[in-house]
Formats: sequence, structure tokens, C-alpha cells
Amino acid sequence: MNFVSLLVHGLTAMSVLSDKVSARLLAASATFAVLAVIAIAVTASIRLWTHLAVPGWATYTTVSLVGLVLQLLTFSILFAFMIAGRRSAPNFILQRDAHHFILGRTTASKPEATKKTALRDCAETVKINGAVGHFEYCGSELALFEKATHWKAYWRDEITEFVKGDVLEVGAGIGANTKLLAGLDYRSWSCLEPDARLAAEIETPQGGRHRTVVGTIGDLPPADRFDTILYIDVLEHIEDDHAELIRASERLNPGGALIVLSPAHQFLYSRFDAGIGHFRRYTRASLRAAAPANLVPARIMYLDSAGMLASTANRLLLKSAMPTERQILTWDRVLVPASRVIDRVFAGNLGKTVLAIWRLAV
Repeated sequence: MNFVSLLVHGLTAMSVLSDKVSARLLAASATFAVLAVIAIAVTASIRLWTHLAVPGWATYTTVSLVGLVLQLLTFSILFAFMIAGRRSAPNFILQRDAHHFILGRTTASKPEATKKTALRDCAETVKINGAVGHFEYCGSELALFEKATHWKAYWRDEITEFVKGDVLEVGAGIGANTKLLAGLDYRSWSCLEPDARLAAEIETPQGGRHRTVVGTIGDLPPADRFDTILYIDVLEHIEDDHAELIRASERLNPGGALIVLSPAHQFLYSRFDAGIGHFRRYTRASLRAAAPANLVPARIMYLDSAGMLASTANRLLLKSAMPTERQILTWDRVLVPASRVIDRVFAGNLGKTVLAIWRLAV
């Protein structure tokens, strides 16, 4: 156990009894505060109303008491915030996350083993809850990330010029991105979602330009062709990504755009990735390798360099299986605006998300 693990282990042990610890710290702070006030009052009285000299030990004791009070108050406030934060956390383990805490305890520290366990559980969910050919998404982060409005506005601005004509959104989920991109200039929009439960939640804008199809790209009518095909946080959920992009390229009109937005860097693969069924994270090189030869790269870049620091901290220290709403909002409101500036400095060479845009050769 290294120093960081030992420190986290000790803090975790204290947090089990955090209610008692914080209460006792507050009581101790109050006690020493009273003693400090008395000591300061006595010292001041001697200096102001008598001709007696104040002993050096008295001054030293008074200053020490004040310092101790400040330290105790600091610890008390920290523990109070920890208790308050715990009140919004679930007091039970969801079945979805049980494998992180109960199953495979001996391999939990190995990212590859964790990924295989989570993906196996995902497959079992599909098998239990659906018939042959039915798909049910095992993640639960869609509604949470819908609140990341700054992030969505960021990548929307990066792809706007390529979204036009007849658009196919693969893996539309609950329709959050459909609503986000509804104001762009396009002729028609097809939401493709294999999970019927999620597809039922898609609220397409009025006007007759939108449709929802339950299934995968292979379930579309053979004659369907598109000018833009979107994979927004979708390709990493598909095991054979190369075959998927081949099928997508066959659905593009000449000169059409294929847009992929995915999490970047395999070393950042975490419990969160495993828990929502990610097979992998990408680099620019691995994303290029997944694309068929008839697609010509128009733009392949990294986004969210500031957010990469938060992802690295989660991977190495927190190892969280699911971010909280507060974490999502902090990242979205603080780090994403910073990334919009910093990413320009790094010229798209650093970030926790990779964006790739290809054109079908004419």
C-alpha cells in the first residue's frame, strides 16, 4: 500500500464514524475557543490595567490556543461538509453497480478485468430482459449528462458546419442531442436507437422532418442514404467498431460527413466506462484505424484538455463508478469554459474526448 492509498484508507475509516468525529471536533473547538477567549482577556487586562509584566509563557500559551482553535474549526467544517454531502448519496448499492463492490473483488484493481466483468453483466442484462434481437442499454448516465449544457454547446459548435441535408443520429438515446442540434440547417433527421425503452422517450421537434427508428443501422431500409451520420458517445459501445463504420459509410451520400465523438485515451478507462458498457476509449490513431479506407479525414482532434485533469484524478484517486450531479455541473461550468480557451493553445492535441469527422470520397 503506497502513501496515497494509506491516506485514503485512513480517511475512509474516519468517515465511517464521521458524525461522531465531527461532533467531538466541534465540542473541542468550542471548549478551546472559550479557553482562548479567557486567556486573551486575562492577558489584555494585565497589560491595560496593571503595571505587571506579562510572562512569556502566557503569550505563547494564548497564541497556541488560538492556533489550535483555528485548526479544529477547519477540521470541523471539513467533516460537516462531508456529512452534508453524504446525505445526498444513495444509502444502498444499485444492482447495476453491484459488481464493483461484491463480485470479482480480487480483480477489481485491474481495469481490464473490471471492464470484462461489467460488459459480461451488460450482456446478461440483455439476455434476461429481452428476447433475441432485442437490446436494452445498461447505462444510466444519459439524464445526468443531459445537464452538461456547456459541454454540449462546445462540441456542437465544432460540428455545426458538417451537419446538413439528411441526417442519421445513431444511438440517439433519450433524444438529448436531437433537441440540442434541432436548430441546425438540415432537411430531415432520423433518430436510430436500438433500445425501445429509450426510443420511446425521444421527443422529436414538430414539423415532420424527424422520425424515430428502433434498431441498428442494419435495420434501416436498403435505399436509405444520408448526408450526415452522427455517432455521439456511441461508437465505444459497439464491439466491432470497424464493421460498424463500414456499414455507416455504405449509407453516406458522396461527399457526406461521418462524425464520431468518443472518450479518449485507454489509460483513462475507469469503472465508469466499464459500468456503462464501453468496450474501449480512443486515440486519434486508433480512431483512424477503425475507419474504412473510403472515408477521407476532414478533422480529427482532442477536446476538453482541462477536463482531462479531472478524468485522470478520477482514474488514479477517486475511482468513481458514477459521477455525482455536483461533479458533472462543476466540470461543465468551470472546466469546459477553460478548455475552450486552452484547447486552442494546444491546437487540439490534448483532451479527454476525441472528435473525428470524415468525408466519403466523391
